[in-house]
Amino acid sequence: AFSPNADGINDTFIPVGLPPLAAYRITVFNRTGLALWTTDNPRVGWDALSGGQPVPAGVYAWRLNWQAPGQSVQTL
Repeated sequence: AFSPNADGINDTFIPVGLPPLAAYRITVFNRTGLALWTTDNPRVGWDALSGGQPVPAGVYAWRLNWQAPGQSVQTL
């Protein structure tokens, strides 16, 4: 869980513990399946903004596609 309330503690959602990566993409979706945010940079986390506007508190789905060097693409 994360709390994007600008207090400097857990303000972004970002996967941790990934191996060295050859490819990476994470996308966050709302409950209707609309993509709200995506990045190809494993060092950038989601700050609960979509289109520059804060999203309501709630449950959001995410999909992570990543590839370790020499491996096939993995999806979580």
